[in-house]
Amino acid sequence: MKKLFVKISLAFVVIAALVLILLGLRSLNVAIPSYRFLDGQYPAEYKKANGRIEDSLGILDKVYTYSFEADFNDLCLTADAELIPAGFRGGTIVGHTLFGPENCIRSYRKKGRFPRGSVRIWIHGKEQYSEIPLSNEDALDLIMVEIVYYRGWRWPF
Repeated sequence: MKKLFVKISLAFVVIAALVLILLGLRSLNVAIPSYRFLDGQYPAEYKKANGRIEDSLGILDKVYTYSFEADFNDLCLTADAELIPAGFRGGTIVGHTLFGPENCIRSYRKKGRFPRGSVRIWIHGKEQYSEIPLSNEDALDLIMVEIVYYRGWRWPF
């Protein structure tokens, strides 16, 4: 009877340790993403989707939105140099805004590998932003970068 009690107690200790390890690993995933092409920018907005939104890559987990002034083409070249060797696939979308001028969106996608989920990055080139533009070369673009993380392996959470 004493051996059975020791075995059951040991099983409870092992299960409790595993649950604590899983909780610890889940809490580590809160760091702000650091990509060199963002050049030290901090997110203007952070959203946690809590698994309520789903699209073709999976269930959304976190969305970081950055907004700053930069040259769209230079930023895209820097992002290409960093993200494509890291396994991201890139593409460009050209659309029209309500105001008429074309709006370019550069998108990057990296499929998830166990236990991490997929990542999508969109760089939106907005209309030129400058109080008094001296010439087209001097005017900067108002850039919006969205980094979307999809839920990876999170059982039982």
